[in-house]
Amino acid sequence: MMTKAAKKHFKELIMRANPQGKAPKLYVDLLKEHNILIAGSVGSGKTVFETGLLYSIFAKSSANDAEVYLIDPKQFELRHFWQMPHVRGYADTPEGALDILDRVESIREARSAYMKQHNLRVFNGSTVYLFIDELADLMTNNRPYVREFSDKLVKIMQLGRALKIKVIALTQQPRREVTPARLQVNFTCNVALHCRSAIESRQVVGIPGAELLPQYGQCYISSNGFVEHHYVPYITDQRTQELIDWYTKWR
Repeated sequence: MMTKAAKKHFKELIMRANPQGKAPKLYVDLLKEHNILIAGSVGSGKTVFETGLLYSIFAKSSANDAEVYLIDPKQFELRHFWQMPHVRGYADTPEGALDILDRVESIREARSAYMKQHNLRVFNGSTVYLFIDELADLMTNNRPYVREFSDKLVKIMQLGRALKIKVIALTQQPRREVTPARLQVNFTCNVALHCRSAIESRQVVGIPGAELLPQYGQCYISSNGFVEHHYVPYITDQRTQELIDWYTKWR
């Protein structure tokens, strides 16, 4: 139960994130964003949020319009999506993660050369989505690979905007060693689900308050200098499996 001070603080936060004092918003198209960081404590709904994004990609785009690469150090959060025709690569080991990054970097280089050859400012082909489920596992738990992984990821994030290459990363540890400054500055959209402390909330969206959110179901989204309070849609496992089964049947 919240104390009076906490309730007052939470109300003030809502007014800062939504000056009209309205209820949390129901809709935002995050797929328009470039690079997204999704952070929250254990059990705050990061995987639900991620599943919602993947479901939107699979439901709205054909396999020719969206190329999805999955890095899954936990080895079970994203495995069931590998059979989708949109998914071009899946990795659950550090070596596999580096291989995925090399493949995405090759796509970046090929697209860059194509744009130079045809004098284009924006690539007009398919969109590449790189999902990383638990950034901390790759940035802190695999020391021999940390620097190489960080260098490759930063390069992809810095140069991918005009090339339609997007990075979506999740973490339950939004610390400086997980999202160092050179990585953090390339996230154009930050999502804070329930966090463990006001410090973590500030680290993700720039203001305190995510520590006072419900355990799951709501979030703060920081983009283009604004912070907004949103509900998080819930896609059931059954609906997700139905979509996978449909694609598997007709692919």
